[in-house]
Amino acid sequence: MFAWLLVEYAAYASLYDKTYRAPYSLAASGRLKLAEHIRHLSLGFFGKRDPGDLTNLILSDYGQVEHTISHNLTQLISAIVLPVLAFVGLLLVDWRMAVAMFIAVPLGVALLWLTDSIQARLSENHIRAKNEATSRLQEYLSGIREIKTHNMGGKRFERLRRSFDELKSASIGLEGIMGPTIALPYSYYDWRDHLTFLADSFGEESKKDEYIAKYDAKYDAKSAE
Repeated sequence: MFAWLLVEYAAYASLYDKTYRAPYSLAASGRLKLAEHIRHLSLGFFGKRDPGDLTNLILSDYGQVEHTISHNLTQLISAIVLPVLAFVGLLLVDWRMAVAMFIAVPLGVALLWLTDSIQARLSENHIRAKNEATSRLQEYLSGIREIKTHNMGGKRFERLRRSFDELKSASIGLEGIMGPTIALPYSYYDWRDHLTFLADSFGEESKKDEYIAKYDAKYDAKSAE
């Protein structure tokens, strides 16, 4: 038992290192190389580029790279490997069970493609609004003396206010459309537990009791026959 715990610990340590430490180290070295490259660029380059775009490139974009490699990539691999293994196992038992279980895969792929295209469009708007808000904030901070001299501070600085309003709208649109999902309990729970979970989530306990009572009545009637 102790030997097995050591083997399991070594496996999890290696998994943690490959899943998290390596991507974060890769992103850190990428940030350093990018910053070193930017440091040697001419001033004309910075005059043509939006400062908010550069800031988000170093901070936010590399953060997304870290998350994609450490989380999304591993989940994608498991999402592909596990269904394939399950399909092969069911084929060995009964091919009809395998077909029945995976017949909805084409519909799921089509739905995934649709939601991914919607999310990509919303993400582009959100990134654009975030870059604009970052640029306006840097502009405000770097020119705060001149802004106050000309009495443009606070609410009168409309460009900053509008950029944050656009960022808020883009964030609400992204989270509001793609965010509202409910994860059902574990699959080994029966349908009554799933129905109870959904009823509690939406505050429809009375309807849940009504549906279960109707089902039990029909079941008892069928059993009596």
